[in-house]
Amino acid sequence: MRRKSRTSIPKGATEIIEQSFESGAKQQSSYVLNSQKVGLLFWKEDGTLLHEHVICNGKKYGRYDNFHANGEPYEVTPYRHGKFKAKGFNGPMTGPH
Repeated sequence: MRRKSRTSIPKGATEIIEQSFESGAKQQSSYVLNSQKVGLLFWKEDGTLLHEHVICNGKKYGRYDNFHANGEPYEVTPYRHGKFKAKGFNGPMTGPH
């Protein structure tokens, strides 16, 4: 049974289905709030969520999540202003990802 995961996409955002599988199932959706794209979601044909990321000012921002089939994230990558952000052994690491 798939668990519905929490989302980082702002509440109140409108879903726009951008791509569907031949079966009609959603493949990719954008989310828009105040005329700005604020997030993207990607699914497998069986409805399993694959990826989610938030967009701020046209760039990845916050968490970029990849999900297991059970809905649990297996990889969470932090972004700020379109750049990968993580802490390394010698302090913060930044760069394109």
